[in-house]
This record gives sequence, C-alpha cells and structure tokens, in this order.
Amino acid sequence: MQNPSQTQSKELFEAPEAKGTSRVRILWNPRILFLLLAAYFGLQVLVRVTMSTSVDLDESEQVVCCQRFSFGYGSDPPLYTWLQMVFFSVFGQSVLGLSLLKNLLLLSIYCLTYVTVRLMQRSTCVAIAATLSLLYLPEVAWESQRDLTHSILASCLSLATLYCFLRVHKGRQTGWYVLLGLCAGAGLITKFNYALWLVGIALGAISLRHLRPMILDKRMLLALALCLIVFLPNALWMLEHKDLALLTSSKFHINQSVGWFKVTALGLKNLCSAIINFCVPLILIYLLLFWKAPAQKTTPPDDSLSYLSMLFRSWLIIGGILVAVVVFARATGFKDRWFEPILIALPAAAAVFVQNRLTQRRLAFMTALSLTIMTAVLIIMPGRLLAAERLHREEPLTRPYAQLAAQIHPLVPAGALVICNTRLLAGNLRLGLPDVLVIPPELTRLMKTDEKHCFLVWDATRDEDLPWVLRQWQNQYGFKEMGAGQRRFFSATYKYHKSKQYRLGVVQLF
Repeated sequence: MQNPSQTQSKELFEAPEAKGTSRVRILWNPRILFLLLAAYFGLQVLVRVTMSTSVDLDESEQVVCCQRFSFGYGSDPPLYTWLQMVFFSVFGQSVLGLSLLKNLLLLSIYCLTYVTVRLMQRSTCVAIAATLSLLYLPEVAWESQRDLTHSILASCLSLATLYCFLRVHKGRQTGWYVLLGLCAGAGLITKFNYALWLVGIALGAISLRHLRPMILDKRMLLALALCLIVFLPNALWMLEHKDLALLTSSKFHINQSVGWFKVTALGLKNLCSAIINFCVPLILIYLLLFWKAPAQKTTPPDDSLSYLSMLFRSWLIIGGILVAVVVFARATGFKDRWFEPILIALPAAAAVFVQNRLTQRRLAFMTALSLTIMTAVLIIMPGRLLAAERLHREEPLTRPYAQLAAQIHPLVPAGALVICNTRLLAGNLRLGLPDVLVIPPELTRLMKTDEKHCFLVWDATRDEDLPWVLRQWQNQYGFKEMGAGQRRFFSATYKYHKSKQYRLGVVQLF
C-alpha cells in the first residue's frame, strides 16, 4: 500500500502544470537543486576571493587563532579554528581557505535540512520547500555569508544532532547513539549556545511518551560519555584560562546596578526582539502563502507529528531557560545571530507543519522567491564594497591592509612578535606578514614564545597616539613609554575609493 505522503509528492509533480511554474519545476529534482546550490556557493567563493584580500572581524579572528594549536582561544570553543587550520594547510593562509570552509558548511546546512525533513515526512517536495526556506532567514542568507564563522558550524551540528536523534528513534541502532554523542560533543566545542539546543531537544523528547524510550535507553549513557570525552579538553582549558574564557562575557550586558524590574523588562524586550528579528521574514512569507490555503486530505506519517511536537516543545523549553537567565542573571544583551544554532531547524518545522497545504503553485512561488534572494545576495555582497565610498560606509573589506602590510614588511624581521590593538587588524596583518606572530594583547600569554623582536601596530587614521589597550600592555610587560619620534606611520588608499586614506602607526619595542 502506498504511503499518503508519497502519494502527495507524486501528485504534486505529476499534477497538471500550474501557470508560471514550468521554469522552476526543474529545481524540484533534488539533484538539480543541490547542483544549483553548489554552484551558488561556488560563486560566493569566487566573488569573495576576487573582491577583497582583506578579512572581516570573525574571519580575522580565525587567522589570528590559527597561528597556534590550542584547546581554546577565548570565549568561543576551538573546533572551527581546528577545521580552519586544516583548510589553511591545504589552500594556504588566504581568503580562499576562509571562504571555502564557510561555504562548504553552508552547503552542508542545506543538505542536512533536506535529509532531516525527508526523515521526518518522507516527502521530496516538503523537503525541498524546507531547504529553500533557509533563504528566508536573513542570518542564514546574508549574515552567515558576510562574516559569521562559529555560528555556521554550530548550526550545521545542530541539524546533524537533530538528524541523529531522528535516526536513533527510527532504528534504535548503537551506531546512531555513537554518532549522536560525537555530534553533541562537537557542538559543545563549537559554540556554547549549542548547549541550549542539546538540552532543549533532549527534554523535548523526554516530554513525549512516544519518544521517551530512546532517551531512557542505556545506550544514551554511551552517547553522553562520548560527548563529555570530546568536550573535556576544552573544559579543562577553560578552567585554566578563565580570563580568556570570559573575555567577551560583557556582551550579555549583565547589569547589577539598576533596579530588578527595569533590567528584567529590558532583558525580556531585547530577547523577544532578537528572536522576532531572526524569525519574522520566514513567518511572514509562510503566513502569506499558507494562512488561507485549503488543506489537502492527506494523512502525514505519525512520526512527523511527534517530531514537530518535540521541536516546538524544545523551543519553549529553551525560551524558558533564557527567560530565567534574564530574570535571575540580569542579562540584557541578545543578538539575532546568537539564535542561529537554536532556530536553524525552523524552516524544517515550518515546511512539515504546512505539508498538507503545499501545492505546486505555492512551491513554484517559493522557488522563484528563493532564486530572487540568491541573485540579490550575489549582487549586493560585492556591491556594498563597490559603492562604499558613495554610500559613505566604512567597510573593513575595503581597507588596504595588504598594501600596508607590504610597506611594513621590510621593517619587521622574520620571527618577530607584532601586537595589534584589535583582532581585526591583527588578522589582516597576519595575512600579509606570514613569517611573524601577529596577535592582539589579550592572546599574549597564550601564544607568546621566544620572539626576539617586538612591534606595536595600531590604527592611526583618526588618532596618532598609542591606544590605551597597547599602553596597558606595555605597562603590564614592563616596557617604557615610547617617544613620538620613534613612531613610524604608513598609509594607503582604501580599495574602491578615490582618495580616502587608511593609516597605521608602528613602533618597535625591542
């Protein structure tokens, strides 16, 4: 007997062609769709490599951290950096190595969304709708391409963990418990907000009688043990380097000096605002398409309803945890991108939720909209650099770091230590000074060895004086104040600008 969802998928592809759908129907073949996505991300790599040799904030952090192997580098766990080291070893320390890793991970997110929905609902068309819906999340379609690193890998592992959860439930095979444990451990050493996702889906599954046995199975202890073994080295590193592990804790804006009611209200407002900003484009598109759409008389697989319940309960549990953090820890700082690893499965849940309202015409609209978004991103991504001068925008990728590194290079001998006032500057100079150690002040204790020469470098475009963070570093390590005559300045014109200059200051300590 034929499964109802398979019948629905067959009818969707074989029904009389709706007006205007013929041009996009070819993408409803999964092989064609993923060839298109591979080509799209390949073009993103090409655009990124050709438009600028500079790197943005998250990318520059990877360039800096890849200079030394460590079980930790700061407030973000080290797995992405370890993967980046592998890519640098193959493709060289370059924008190409950075862009290739990022776009392969992004493609993996689309692939994992597709196979996860196929496992949940067994309908090709619903899986395609979910895959296309990822483009309706700005943090995935735009921000991840622009600069994110750890969040992309964490999102990929969140989907991989969900897929392993579903596989464990489907087959209850020991191998999937092992993979689940490894995925969970890898997620914990990628980004710490992944832990919320892990707790959420575990508690969400426990809350459902149909799914509870797979959590209470003794083999889940094996998965937990593997997870802890993978996480242990980073956990021990954090205990030894608490200052670095808590380096960016201020971004949560924990406020103990203002009244409880005011802080709580602000925290809840910022939390809701970040979640809504992340979700609202996808929700609006789905409301537009499916709010008044008549439901087809199909019976979805029983498992898909359980899986949907698990996801929605997981998000409610995570929401409750975050509210508790606001209320009891007085946190007020939340950003949209922090929710990418937690809400990356939202397109999958949305597509499965409306599966009996998905028609050929609506899938055609979704396909056309997704193609439009892909085209717009491919145009706007380089366009923001080309038009930076006209729009009076400060774009790090237009700064002439490569030219300035070439000017500084004769001054800095091989094997020297270069301290920069920001990670952004350190990462960009490192690309142009591959034979020296270039770091920001906070990583000195972690990375400094026995360099024979030391230089301080800072952004002197607006102020020639040595920045406070470098003065503090001098005092900490016992160096005397440098006189103004010992400083040297280098400048170059911004890329895609006619005359705007970027300037660096350099001083040698020893």
